[in-house]
Amino acid sequence: MPLALIVFATLALLTALKGNFVEVGDAFQKDVVEGFLPMGAGLVGLALVFSIIGAPGAGRVFISLVLVSYLLTNSTAIKAIEEQLASLKKEGSTDGGNSSE
Repeated sequence: MPLALIVFATLALLTALKGNFVEVGDAFQKDVVEGFLPMGAGLVGLALVFSIIGAPGAGRVFISLVLVSYLLTNSTAIKAIEEQLASLKKEGSTDGGNSSE
């Protein structure tokens, strides 16, 4: 919880310094309210159902399959993962061509 408070305080400070309240509010609305909260509530609901029927292991497998299928069908998430992997690959190959392969 202290880490979440530190992250929130940093976000609030940077937003205040840059003055981009509208952009931060729109991004919060789009990402958290429209994306994360309904999906999080659904995943918690699935976990509760599987917990009630006495199959928490099957619930974990089912929830992981739901997350994997969401990532595979969400082109934005796939592009973000590809961009991160490409940037990591570029950072790893910045040795000036002096590799010993």
